[in-house]
Amino acid sequence: MLSPNYSILSYKQTNIFLNMIEIKPRIMDFDAVNIVKGGDEEEVVFIKDRSVFKDYKDDNKAHLMKCFD
Repeated sequence: MLSPNYSILSYKQTNIFLNMIEIKPRIMDFDAVNIVKGGDEEEVVFIKDRSVFKDYKDDNKAHLMKCFD
């Protein structure tokens, strides 16, 4: 299924057509947060609000029923 919102082009001169989606480079640097645990060891902490999962919403009953329908 092709979207009219993006340019359409053929894949490697075949009969397969794909939408061309432009991925823009990240503007700001990504900083990992490190917590020092009593000594030389460091543990990287996952922060959901600064990840690709920031917009993820947990499933609820209404959403699951919509999927089931």
